[in-house]
Amino acid sequence: MRKFILKDFLLHKKFLLGFGPAYVVYMAIFGSRISGSGVSAGFGPLLYALLPLTIYAREDKFKAEGFSLSLPVTRRDLILSRYIMAWITMLAMYGSASVLSLLIPGTKLGVSTVFLPKTVLMALFFMTLIFGMLMPLFTRFGMVGLMIFLITMQVLGIFLIVFNVVIKDIRSLIISIIRAVNEAQAAVGPAGSAAAAVVLMIILTYLSFELSVFFFKRKDF
Repeated sequence: MRKFILKDFLLHKKFLLGFGPAYVVYMAIFGSRISGSGVSAGFGPLLYALLPLTIYAREDKFKAEGFSLSLPVTRRDLILSRYIMAWITMLAMYGSASVLSLLIPGTKLGVSTVFLPKTVLMALFFMTLIFGMLMPLFTRFGMVGLMIFLITMQVLGIFLIVFNVVIKDIRSLIISIIRAVNEAQAAVGPAGSAAAAVVLMIILTYLSFELSVFFFKRKDF
């Protein structure tokens, strides 16, 4: 498993060394200009998730997955190595961008803001959610999976704009969910909320992994 992950890092090192630091610098500068952690916790995870996903889309584009499967590895192990590599990459970029955002002259962020446990958990949760949703799509459709996701979001947005009554109902539902989450957090405390978030992220990652394995086993090369 370790050698297979290293193989991917070596084969894609030029791509990773080109776009990885660029993503980190962009997010650090962008985040440092805004007072608050919303950018690093909300928008950042999308960029961090796209980098490893793009690597797998490149393999699909150049039909390199068949070569990978010629090695002594099962399809399940191959997907597992991709998930591990993706999380190593995403955590490295998130950590680097967070530290760099504090070092940029004129930054509006402080250590207590960037590394607040709630902020870190929020960023990790969004990374889990975004990567977890997109990875099965990329596994099944390659780069087209991203287009499917974006088109679906656009269609959903248009639907919500057109049907105002539905929007009001959804707003009420979201407000109710937020109120319920806040009440649950108050009941279990910070430690309980953090533990619940970690458990939820593990469950979402596992479901995403199993779905990716399901799709990958049914692909022909």
